[in-house]
Amino acid sequence: MEKAEVFSGIYFLKQGDEIIYIGKSVDVNRRVLEHRLSMKFDNYEFERIAIGNLNAVEKFYVTKFQPKHNVVYGPHRTVPFTFRILKPEAKMLFQYFKEQGQSKSQGVRVILNNFIDERLK
Repeated sequence: MEKAEVFSGIYFLKQGDEIIYIGKSVDVNRRVLEHRLSMKFDNYEFERIAIGNLNAVEKFYVTKFQPKHNVVYGPHRTVPFTFRILKPEAKMLFQYFKEQGQSKSQGVRVILNNFIDERLK
């Protein structure tokens, strides 16, 4: 079995023609495989980028395309949508958002925005 090539870059997870998530990694192939465990996407593209330029290039693409599974905070930080919710309180919040007609990602954005706002005070 041949080992996959290791390279750094920016990757674009796609559902059809829509870019749903943009990320960066020092090992793009490994990171895309990890996303297969937590996100639904049917294809991806990547751009090889030197490690020292990853943050700036990711920020540029996330700002330009605004994928639905990237949550952007302030001028220099992005937080990926994919994370595990372990606390029962968070599950109750998701149920509340669902009852209000909001999607899970909208609920996560509200929760994270409030969390970040509290930390920045």
